[in-house]
Amino acid sequence: AYTKEGEIGWLKDEEIDNDLTLILMREASLIYAQAGTDIIAPATMMDGSVLVIREYLDKNGFENVAIMPYSVRFKTALNEPFERAVLRERTIDKSDTYLIDYNNYYEAMREIEEDIKEDADIVLIEPAILSMDVIRKAKENFNVPIATFISSGTYSMIKYANKQGVIKEDDFILELHSALKRAGADMIVTYFALNLARILK
Repeated sequence: AYTKEGEIGWLKDEEIDNDLTLILMREASLIYAQAGTDIIAPATMMDGSVLVIREYLDKNGFENVAIMPYSVRFKTALNEPFERAVLRERTIDKSDTYLIDYNNYYEAMREIEEDIKEDADIVLIEPAILSMDVIRKAKENFNVPIATFISSGTYSMIKYANKQGVIKEDDFILELHSALKRAGADMIVTYFALNLARILK
C-alpha cells in the first residue's frame, strides 16, 4: 500500500486527489531512477500519470528509464490474497474509483491507448489469467510490448490445488505461461520465475 489508509492514491477529505498523487508519483519515480532502476511501473491508474512521470524523468536527465504503467487493472477477486496480507488495516476503500470493472472491455482499451499517447514504453494488463482476451486485442491493436501480471489469487489457487493433489504444479505452471505467450504477452511478471527456470533448464 502507498498510504497508511491502504490506498494507492493520496486521500483528501476521504477522496483520492488525482493531482496531488501525480506530484508524489513523479517524485518517487525520480528517486527510483536515481537509485538505478531501469523501468518505472506505476500501479495507481491515476489519470495523466505516464505523462507526468515521463516529463519529470526527462527534465532530470533520465530519458532512458522506461515506463511500464499498469494500464489495465481490473477489480478482480484474484487480488484477495494480496489484499488480506497487505491491506488488512485498510480504513477506506476507494478502489472502485480507479480500478476497471472487469465487464468493461472498452474502458480497458481506452486506458491502454491513453497511456501509449502519454509515451508509455510497455503496457501491463492484470490479472493475467482472466485477461487473455484483452492481452490478445492489445497485441493486435498497439505497437508496444505487452506485459501481464499473474496475480496473488492465481498463485494461491495453483499452490492449493497442487497441495490437494488435483493438479501437477509444474505442468500447470508451464501451460499457464505458454497460454499467456500465445495470447500475445511479450513479458510476464510472475511469482513462478524460479519454477520456470528449473522446469525449462
